[in-house]
Amino acid sequence: AQSSDIRPWRGAGAWPTVAQVLDAEAWPGVEIVLSHAAVDGFVVDALLAYAGPRPVQGLVVAATGAGTLHQALEEALHRAQDRGVRVLLSSRCPWGELARADVWTLPGVALPPVKARLALMLSLMAQVGA
Repeated sequence: AQSSDIRPWRGAGAWPTVAQVLDAEAWPGVEIVLSHAAVDGFVVDALLAYAGPRPVQGLVVAATGAGTLHQALEEALHRAQDRGVRVLLSSRCPWGELARADVWTLPGVALPPVKARLALMLSLMAQVGA
């Protein structure tokens, strides 16, 4: 998969209501996946196969400093996206600036993985309530 094939983040234009945020059952399944040397798509594929009470609706990728991804992980993320899972890229480095700011990112915002996970969860909650 080429970087140009990655569908861009369709960010959070609206936010969930207070009632949605307070309802613990409304929180969507969003997991953090780590990109590292020799990573493959196993973790992503396993998360997609999970059939529990809160299936994966979003994945946040904790990428290397500039937001680079291993090719095998990127291919797995495309498979996830093809199944309707939202993907959001972040840097695991404290002052990491994403070089790929046009794809799988929040425009103009550099969030660490945990904060990116919350942003994605809130965005998904807002879609349900819309």
